[in-house]
Amino acid sequence: MSEEKKDNMTEPVSEAEETQETEQIQETEVVQETEEQVKSEEIQETEQTEVEETQKTEEPQKAEKSKKTRKRRRRPVLNLMTIREVKRTFGRHFAIFAIIALGVGFFSGLRITSPVLVNSMNRYYQKARFYDYKLISTIGWDADTEKALQEQKDVRAAQGAYQEDVLINNPKGDLLVYKTHSLTTKVNKVKLKKGKLPKKENECLMDARFHEGFKIGDTITLSDENKEETLAAFTGKEFKITGFAQSPLYTNFERGTTSIGNGTVTGFIYMPKKAYTADAYPEMYVKLDNDSMILSDAYEKYMDKKRSTWEDTTQATAQARADRLKGEAQAQLDAAKAQVEAKKAEIQKQLGGEKEKLEAARAELDATVSQLENSERDLDAREEKLDQMKDQLAETKQQLDSTAATLASQEQAANKYAQDVANAIASGSMTGDAAAQAQARAAAEQAAYLAQVQAAQQVQAAQQTYSQEKARAAAAAEAEAQANA
Repeated sequence: MSEEKKDNMTEPVSEAEETQETEQIQETEVVQETEEQVKSEEIQETEQTEVEETQKTEEPQKAEKSKKTRKRRRRPVLNLMTIREVKRTFGRHFAIFAIIALGVGFFSGLRITSPVLVNSMNRYYQKARFYDYKLISTIGWDADTEKALQEQKDVRAAQGAYQEDVLINNPKGDLLVYKTHSLTTKVNKVKLKKGKLPKKENECLMDARFHEGFKIGDTITLSDENKEETLAAFTGKEFKITGFAQSPLYTNFERGTTSIGNGTVTGFIYMPKKAYTADAYPEMYVKLDNDSMILSDAYEKYMDKKRSTWEDTTQATAQARADRLKGEAQAQLDAAKAQVEAKKAEIQKQLGGEKEKLEAARAELDATVSQLENSERDLDAREEKLDQMKDQLAETKQQLDSTAATLASQEQAANKYAQDVANAIASGSMTGDAAAQAQARAAAEQAAYLAQVQAAQQVQAAQQTYSQEKARAAAAAEAEAQANA
């Protein structure tokens, strides 16, 4: 029993010892942790002191290096926590990453689109030698002007060109407006897409995009609805299509507006210069000696710098051409005046010899006028006389008509009486005095008949005289009319 008691007594003691040992261990750990914290704080204080001393004694670069060192000590824990957070919410972070990637892609595309387009346009314009200045003049430009502009120090190329808006019918019969240009080789060079360049004056290139059903080999005919001056600007009305091309003057879908047709330009047509009849170019294209990118700040600065100079140059060149045209016109005018003066002197010289003839003709004319006046008076008198004779002739005609009837009856009676007398004498029934008296009576009747015949002949003569006087009066009147004329 004592042994059992001893065992019972020893068990509580061992548990208490264990508890004490556990508490001692915990206290020891706490002490150790406290010591570690103290050491850590001492280390931190030491480091802080060292940093402060370093900042005081060393250069700022060493102090910055010390700060980076402390940050590196904290980074592994932060990185580890970040990795754990990403793994735990991978879907959400992947979605955020995808959204950011898409945004960056779109933004990069938008940022790169403009430079790419500008670069492409710049390469195309440089290859085509797209113009920098387009000079327009109401009096036009000629070959001398082109040469003068070409010789400017900052000019790479200068070339004149023709341009005209025309109406044509497409194969469907629709009336369309096309803008025609003359081919240029130094500036604004076209890019042939299909076919070949035109060489003859009746050949042309057509818009590669808007050719409206036309094919290579087809013939374009200028519509009769064009104005006469428009048709007169070309050497012909029909042009054969030799190919399709692109033009640096038309880089967008629209082809511009016009004052004819429906107001909208359908496309462009290029022709050789010899297809136009004008002597002067309405347009002059100038390419400057500059390779700056189109739409860049350098190009804008360069053009701004040259603008005032080229305005003065254009004005001076146009004025020089105007003065040259005026000089040529004045020379032609002076030559014409000289010809007029020479002709005038020649005419005056001829008139000097003809003056006397004119005076003589004038005197002769005056005499003729006086004679005509006298003739007119005579004509008036003759007309009066003719009127009287006309009245007399009318009366005489009546008498003549009655006399003619009487003469006819008297002639028959006289002839019958003479025949009766001759028969009586022949038969012997009338002899001696009776026969003599009968013969005398017959002779008297015949004499009376002859007298009346003579009177009738006089009336006929009077009629002839009247006719002659009437003809003379008519001739005199005609002469008077000619003299008055």
